[in-house]
Amino acid sequence: MKDEFLIKKTDENKNHKHYEKLHKDRLKSGCEYAFLVSTLEPKNKLFSSGMTLVHDYPKMIVVRPANVISSIITLRTFALEKVRLQKELENALAKNADAKIYADKIRYLQAKSPEFLEKIHLAVAKQIKLIEKNITGANSILKRSKEQRSLCIDQILENATLWGGFIKDISLSDNDLEESINFQEWEAA
Repeated sequence: MKDEFLIKKTDENKNHKHYEKLHKDRLKSGCEYAFLVSTLEPKNKLFSSGMTLVHDYPKMIVVRPANVISSIITLRTFALEKVRLQKELENALAKNADAKIYADKIRYLQAKSPEFLEKIHLAVAKQIKLIEKNITGANSILKRSKEQRSLCIDQILENATLWGGFIKDISLSDNDLEESINFQEWEAA
């Protein structure tokens, strides 16, 4: 705090003469804002209007003693808004981090896609060969099955006369059966 009554009244006692030391003190103590509560330059309308931001030094404010409380309330409001915005930023960054993870995975897949496509192509070609091999085997089984059926049918047809005779023999009565057997033996001889 700089008070005009406590300091010698000279042209050297101006607010801007104290900015650099206040800025160094702010940086040294790690404060976010610096306040210069001053009664110097009482006729300067700039400083008498309330809070005055010092453009040469970031986050430095010059106020009159009557405006200290309103300045603190204003800075408190700004600080609460800053905290709210930081939380929103953290949430957005967390969501963005999830999106970044997915984006990184997509970039990885895009970079590796030729390799993946080649592996997929080889796997598909291998499956096609297996399918063709299975189809060839199935066709071979069908062909053998048809050959077996035709052999069985041919054998059945060749032996149909025997079957017919057997069926005929079963349907004959005992007397007819004896005559049929004698007849067959007679033809065979």
